[in-house]
This record gives sequence, structure tokens and C-alpha cells, in this order.
Amino acid sequence: MGAVALDGSPFIYYVSPGAEKTKFVVFQKGGGWCGSDVECAARALTELGSSNATFFPSTITFETFSQTSHFMLLFSNKSVSPLTWNFTKIFLPYLDGGSQIGDLTAPVTVGKQTIYYRGKRIHRATMETLLAVEGLASATDVVLSGGSAGGLSTYLHADTWKAALPSAKVVAVPDSGFFLNYNATSTKPPHRQTYGAMMRWVFNRMNGTGGVPDACVAANPSDPALCIFAEVVSKTLKTPTLAQQSTYDSFQVDAILQQPASNASAINAFGALLAARVQAALIGSSPDHGVFLDSCFHHVGEWNDITIDDQTISEALVEFYASVGTPGAKRVWTQGKAYPCVKCCSNGQ
Repeated sequence: MGAVALDGSPFIYYVSPGAEKTKFVVFQKGGGWCGSDVECAARALTELGSSNATFFPSTITFETFSQTSHFMLLFSNKSVSPLTWNFTKIFLPYLDGGSQIGDLTAPVTVGKQTIYYRGKRIHRATMETLLAVEGLASATDVVLSGGSAGGLSTYLHADTWKAALPSAKVVAVPDSGFFLNYNATSTKPPHRQTYGAMMRWVFNRMNGTGGVPDACVAANPSDPALCIFAEVVSKTLKTPTLAQQSTYDSFQVDAILQQPASNASAINAFGALLAARVQAALIGSSPDHGVFLDSCFHHVGEWNDITIDDQTISEALVEFYASVGTPGAKRVWTQGKAYPCVKCCSNGQ
């Protein structure tokens, strides 16, 4: 299928079999995006663009391997994650720089390097191999997750996973992936590319039209590039989704709002906008979607370090998962505090 990383190395995945053989948790690694051919060429020389054995040995220990350490904090033991701790765990490295949407057949030459934009092919080949080889086709339960750019991948590809598993209960749990389609007005520093422009470059340069959900493209025929933004794709997302998200996402404040952490008024206004768009685009589009929306200034992680309505994210996930399809069940956990809120980050209300 030509499913290769930026540097042309093959797609890979890791599996840690669990006692519950028909239950799976799939985690997609994050790591930003590259916003030019030059940036992507540089990325191809790292673990975010190559499956070379220097970065990825054939066998790893999930608990200690650097790429999976955050993942294992989410799904390591019964006390940390009572729902999924005994599931079979699948880890997907992030090899394409574009949240698995690219489908450019022709390679790209950058100086003496040849790079490939094949994220969609990585996604499809990985999924088909897991179905055929790793027992995923017999799954009864699947939790799809990912952090940051992997969180965006969760929004973008959840419905593809669900379509491939029609008999399984599939739930998406993106961590810090609800990125806004927002154009910063800041001009400091003047050389910074806006997030919106960068993501449109990713969509156009990597040939992303077929890599984003068809339903979203159909809903946005005049501007399908909108479908690379989580807030837009959420409107057509069908897979039950519990978003783990900060109202004041530290990455978004820096990269999207482009304001310093000291600008409380701008950050509060941005947070209010993000919360409103989560409500309208995600919660408003399906009774089976939910959100764990905290007021801590962070990006990814903080698993079980934040409490909302006397529940941590793992406890909220157990309740959410059990009640999928139940009308009137609890779907929204929100701290609703103004920025800055230090106590919000340490199990404070």
C-alpha cells in the first residue's frame, strides 16, 4: 500500500496482549505537525518521522519505553484505569507529521533527502493488519485514544475504526486534541506561522482530502480543508467520544492564540470560546458524546490528577462507557473556573 513513514521506512505498531483477549485499547502517539517540506525533512530524521530500529527496536517494555511511558500512565493498572487496564494494548507511533491524513503518491525531494506523505496509507495498513493478524477483527470492545496530534487523529479517524468494527463497542477518548480553527491576531513574534495556515498547508501539501472523514468533506464541499480542524470534524463524528480537554490548553494558548501565559484576560476569552465550541460542535452533535473539560493550564496528561464533580477522568470514563446509548446519562464534566486556577491541576474543584 506504500504505507511508509516520512523517511520511507515501513509502518510499525506494538502490541501488549492483555488477559481480556477481545478487548483492545489503541493509542496514537502525538508530536505536533510539520509545516513545510523542510520541516518534514528534518522530522524524517527523528522518531517522529522514521521507524528505523535506532528509534524503535523490535521488542519493547511498554512501561519503560520512552515513547509509550505517557500511554502506560493512562492504561497501566487497575487503580489507574479500571476500565481498560486488562485490555490488549496497541501502541501506534507517529510517523507521518500530518495526523495520518496524507495520501501523496509522488515522493518529495528536499535537498539530498526523499520524503513521503503517506499518513492515510499508514492508518489504513495498520488497521487492516491489526484486523487480520492481531485478532482485532474479533473485538467486542475498543477504546481509541491519542494525545495532542494523536488526539486530533482520534477525532479524524474514529469513524473509520468504528466502520471496520461493526460488531464491537467502539469509544474514542482523545486527550488534548480539540484544536480550534482560530486565526491569531498577535504579531509577536512576527515570523510565527498561524496554526490555521500550518494545518491548511498540511492538508493541501499532503493531499489530505481522502484522509479526513467523508461525512465532513460532504458537509464542507466549498472548503474541505476545514475538516482537519477538530472542532469542524466533531460536527459529523458518530463514534461515541469522551474528550479529555483543558479549557486553557497550554499548547493552544502558545501556538494558536499566540499569547503569553501572563495574559489572563486573553486566555479567559479564548477558553470561553473553546468551551462554547466544544459544547456546540461535539456535545451538540450527538447525545453519545461527552467531555471532561478541566480548567488546569496544561496540554495532555494529568491523568487522574484532576477531579471534576468528585470524579477523575478514569472514573468518568467508566461511567461514560457503561452508559453509551442511555438517554439522559451524564455526559459533561466541567470545572468551569477562571484562569489561572492552580488548584484545578491538583484534584481541586
